[in-house]
Amino acid sequence: MPKSVLNCTLTPSQGKSTFDPIKKILVWNIGQIETKTQNSAHLPTIRGNIVLVAGQPIPESNPVLNVSFKINQLAISGIRVQRVDMDGEIYKPFKGVKYITTVKKGRFQIRT
Repeated sequence: MPKSVLNCTLTPSQGKSTFDPIKKILVWNIGQIETKTQNSAHLPTIRGNIVLVAGQPIPESNPVLNVSFKINQLAISGIRVQRVDMDGEIYKPFKGVKYITTVKKGRFQIRT
């Protein structure tokens, strides 16, 4: 959040959110996103009020968002393991592969 933000009261439609007024960081842990329900697809939203420091200018309306996330069982690169060969072993290994896509520490930016 910009330096002019004093506090914020936010209500997420899914998951939990916390705001650290010292570091000016909003953390929204969405959890598992439900892709479709019986009625329609529901994407997580967050709404609320942001309190600014008195006398400070209003922050820009299109901020850059730094996000981090983890998606289990998905490789965004599209790389897949077809088979696993082990030389010198008499048993056949189980081809158990866990795919994961991770973006850590705000290295992914959303420019609104």
